[in-house]
Amino acid sequence: MTISTNDVFSATHTAQLLLNDYSSGNLSHAYMLIGNTGAGKRTLSRAFAQLIMCEAPHGTTPCGECSSCRYFDSFGEHPNMTVVSLGNKASIKVDDIREMSDGIYTAPYIGTKKIYIIENAEKMTPQAQNALLKILEEPPEYVVFFLLTANRYAMLQTVMSRCRTLCMSLYSESALRNIALSSAPELSAAQTDILIHRSQGLPGKLISLLNSDEEERNGIFSAVTALLNNDIETIFSAAEKIDSRETALSFVNSINEIMRDASVYMVCRDDKMVFNADKTAVLEGIAEKATLKQIVNFLSESMQTVKMLSGNVSYQLSVKNLLMKW
Repeated sequence: MTISTNDVFSATHTAQLLLNDYSSGNLSHAYMLIGNTGAGKRTLSRAFAQLIMCEAPHGTTPCGECSSCRYFDSFGEHPNMTVVSLGNKASIKVDDIREMSDGIYTAPYIGTKKIYIIENAEKMTPQAQNALLKILEEPPEYVVFFLLTANRYAMLQTVMSRCRTLCMSLYSESALRNIALSSAPELSAAQTDILIHRSQGLPGKLISLLNSDEEERNGIFSAVTALLNNDIETIFSAAEKIDSRETALSFVNSINEIMRDASVYMVCRDDKMVFNADKTAVLEGIAEKATLKQIVNFLSESMQTVKMLSGNVSYQLSVKNLLMKW
């Protein structure tokens, strides 16, 4: 689904900081947006790019009528906006940055700005970051960069020093509720509350939850129960249903969340402190059968699995290996 520009700008404190820069005429030549997957970095950078390139904005709102706005409304893209994404690659290499920079010193032919968005910026190799650094040191005045990253520690300090770094704040509950109601108006108030609670303030996660299959979620909880019962057949059956690297990452992250909930519930016994508040019966079962040390060790192993899945390892074998380490 598409979140309106106005909703994006009103949803977070981070957006307000960007708007303040715009309103005061103090736009940075490069922004680094730091936040977890699903925090809204991509959505915010594109919404702000539309505002920057709008030819007749109404204050801090794109006009929606100029040629630049029509490009965004019709195609979601713009001739003056270049996006570098990871795609199916393990990293963003120096050649990707060099290809991106072709024509960067040619003035825009529509409007007054050129926008460059680098998604998964933490996946740039050191050579790629150094190639980017050369541009950031002396950028054309009409260029604005957005580096989107979930891991600031993977970025070279020299690159970070050339950017205005902003950490993504969580979406407000009202903004999340607007997303849920516009995407799934048939949901009851109670169902909406559960999804908002599970989304952890992340719009991307909420959208994923709205599009997810409850049967699939129940299958992941069944896999966790199988772990506790040492049910090898059910464990391997769950792993064999994984058909892509993306599915494997989602599976592991979901188990991480459940185990995190179980450890919190084990300590405080408060369902308001857990994300899966509607599954406290399962969390109680984990708390009764597992120790906190077991859960912490498993979470450590799962984080290593997430790192492995970012490479070219077999995703099914990686997941099976993780599940057998319980």
